[in-house]
Amino acid sequence: MKAVLFCGGQGTRLRQSPDSPPKPLARIGEQPMIWHIMRYYAHFGVREFVLCLGYGARAIQHWFLEQGARPDGPHLRLPREHGDWRLTLVDTGMNASIGERLLRVREFVEGDELILANYADTLTDADLQTAVRDFRRSGAVASLLAVEPVLTHHAVQIDDDGGISGIVSLRSAVPWQNGGYFIFRPQIFDALRPGEDLVPQALTRLTQSRQIVARRHAGFWRAIDTVRDQTEVDDLYWRGHRPWMVWENEVRARDGALSTVPL
Repeated sequence: MKAVLFCGGQGTRLRQSPDSPPKPLARIGEQPMIWHIMRYYAHFGVREFVLCLGYGARAIQHWFLEQGARPDGPHLRLPREHGDWRLTLVDTGMNASIGERLLRVREFVEGDELILANYADTLTDADLQTAVRDFRRSGAVASLLAVEPVLTHHAVQIDDDGGISGIVSLRSAVPWQNGGYFIFRPQIFDALRPGEDLVPQALTRLTQSRQIVARRHAGFWRAIDTVRDQTEVDDLYWRGHRPWMVWENEVRARDGALSTVPL
């Protein structure tokens, strides 16, 4: 099973200058964000990754080479001390949508029973093993992680005459949002169209035939969209509160390697 990671966006709200690294290389603690996400998947036994590159493609490739990645046929392989991961780096374009990027890596994943996919800027402590088990039982084509929105503002209910009839928290008005961490069957490609996006077009198409399910998760989830987001999560890391680093809670195997739970 492979994980497709969408790494090609420009991430303008996170970049502080034109020379800033692409969003997946923004650091959380001692490692870039992309490492944290890949390490999460590796904890559950996923060792193969397809990276959909675009903006900052060379910088991302260079970072992996600096970690000792070496050619493995058409792929790159990181040495064991860095996870023993096999990487397929695909330049999917500077301005492509998520749906277009997924279509452009179809040949690398279409033969798999299930396809994991995610944004390259979200962290969670959700149980992937349980998610995959439940998805297999569902018979659906797609699944996404539904999370509580991180919203601090309030919605204002306004009458026709301009009077305010109510003020409610946006979190109560919008109880769940798309949190990524998708699971797909290969039939997802039947729902994708050139020029369209995964969300909302393709997934909305699946709702009409009830072929998409949600996994509610009330635990830790955080998107790193802005400098403030990065600063807050980086602070959590250095204070030792790292719920997304699920591998830290595992008992070490006798050889000193962290145990994993294969999917």
